Amino acid sequence: MTTDRPTVQSRRVNPRRRSFLPALGLLLAGAGCGILGNGTRNFTVKVDSILVAASVAAEEHLAVRFVGMVGPNGCYRLADAVTGRSPDLLQIEFQGEYRDALCTQEPVYLDYQVNLAPPFSDPFTIRALQPSGPPLEKSVRVQSP
Repeated sequence: MTTDRPTVQSRRVNPRRRSFLPALGLLLAGAGCGILGNGTRNFTVKVDSILVAASVAAEEHLAVRFVGMVGPNGCYRLADAVTGRSPDLLQIEFQGEYRDALCTQEPVYLDYQVNLAPPFSDPFTIRALQPSGPPLEKSVRVQSP
C-alpha cells in the first residue's frame, strides 16, 4: 500500500547570509539615528538665567548654576561648555549640537553647575555668551576677610 504524502525537503541556510542580516539591520538603524554623521549642526545655547549668591567671602568657593533650554527635542544635546576665568570674571559659552535623526520628543534643558575656587576680585562678574544679542551677566560682591 502506497501513501501519497508530500515530501518535505530540508534546506540549510548559508551561515554567511544569516550573519549578514543582523549587520544590515544595525547599519540601517545607525543611519536613522544619525550615527553616520549626516545632518549635524553646532550652535550656541541660550542661557535663560544665572543662579548665584549675591555675595561670597573672599576665601570661600562660589557655586554658580546656569539654566536654559538646549532644544525642543532629543535631536539637540549639550556638546561643550567653554570657559575663561580670571579673578574678576567667569565667561562661559554653552555649545550645543543638533543631529537630523529620529529623536525623542522630550525637550532638552540646560542645568549646569560649576563650583569656583578663590581668588575673587570685587565685584566678580559671571558672563554667559548668548546666540545673539548681549551676554547675560550677574555680579557677585566679594567680602574681604
